Amino acid sequence: MPHTAVPAAELAARLENLRRAMSAAHPDWGMILLDSKIDLYYFTGTMQEGALVITPDEAALFVRHSYECAVRDSSFADIRPLGSFRGIASAFPHIPETVYVATRTMTLQKLAMLQKYLPFAPASIDSILGGLRTVKSAYELECMRHAGKIHAKVDLVGTETAEGAMDLAITVGWYTDYPEDLEATTPINVTFKGQKYDSVVTEYPGKLDVEMLSEMIVSGQDAKVYLQTIDEGVYMFKLPDFRITINETELPCGDIVVEGVTRKDGKLSGSVNDLSLAGGKIHAKVDLAGTETAEGAMDLTITVGWYTDYPDDLSATTPINVTFKGQRDAGVNVVEASGAVVRGAEGAIAVEGFAGRVNVYTVDGRLAASAQVDGEATLTVAAGLYVVRAGEKAVKVVVK
Repeated sequence: MPHTAVPAAELAARLENLRRAMSAAHPDWGMILLDSKIDLYYFTGTMQEGALVITPDEAALFVRHSYECAVRDSSFADIRPLGSFRGIASAFPHIPETVYVATRTMTLQKLAMLQKYLPFAPASIDSILGGLRTVKSAYELECMRHAGKIHAKVDLVGTETAEGAMDLAITVGWYTDYPEDLEATTPINVTFKGQKYDSVVTEYPGKLDVEMLSEMIVSGQDAKVYLQTIDEGVYMFKLPDFRITINETELPCGDIVVEGVTRKDGKLSGSVNDLSLAGGKIHAKVDLAGTETAEGAMDLTITVGWYTDYPDDLSATTPINVTFKGQRDAGVNVVEASGAVVRGAEGAIAVEGFAGRVNVYTVDGRLAASAQVDGEATLTVAAGLYVVRAGEKAVKVVVK
């Protein structure tokens, strides 16, 4: 569906309403600076990352990423590319002492980066922004009416096999004369085919050390890391509830998550270029490297490169060096399926605590092994990734 730009006249009217409201509430106001994508879309018609500067006489949208998209999508009059927030200071050299911002959405980190180049005291504009949006223009009312023009009857039918193969038909009957004639419909036919499975999560209890600024801030802390199977040889790594201590103050950072981690010949590696931690206060590049032996002994080095001038200078980082040593839990590649314990072993899949038929499928749906289990059984298969069906549940298991 082609993009429909918000009309230039509508955007101009919204800016004029904002200026009028500001002049009534704060007669001496000199500048507004907005960075929330919702606010940017409301006043400019585009949601690219950047900042909108509004004065009594000017309004300029500075776009950090996807400048071309902003120009293509928006009818806003003044759109400029932005390398860093220094560019705003160059365009508006006379910054008033007080600048009005949306305090409900602007993070402390973003405020600090702005104040690095724009020395101002922030004041809240939240109530004014909220008030403007409660009164709908003729254009907005028409958009709301159009959004409710499609009504439909939806019917879903399909099958799921015991092995978890799903085949669905979804019929969306679009009422073309709603609500006068509910018999007149245009059918939209949707089909879906899929395979049910649960991915395997492997737990590694161990010890954690953390070094920052050449100081060991954590030593020998009990910790657990997790590897979740995404595909054969591909995993998602998670170190939950990571914390650092700065000047005797503990800072909860949240979970370190690295998607797309690869494991080959016992070597683990992966990275993420922009991980948000501490509720957005910290952005970092994370590099993960290490080993896991056949017996499940894990030795990892996790380098968290804290961007100290984000997003202006991504080369300026403070390294937080994390090391982890742990041992794969005895339940390696263990998942529960309908009360059964399914374990990926060397050249086999072990099933315990289950009575009934167990089927093992390759990821492309071929039956690799099948057994009637009464308590426990071992199914011999080649190394690889499999979907194991026990009762009503299917799980993914890795066999080495």
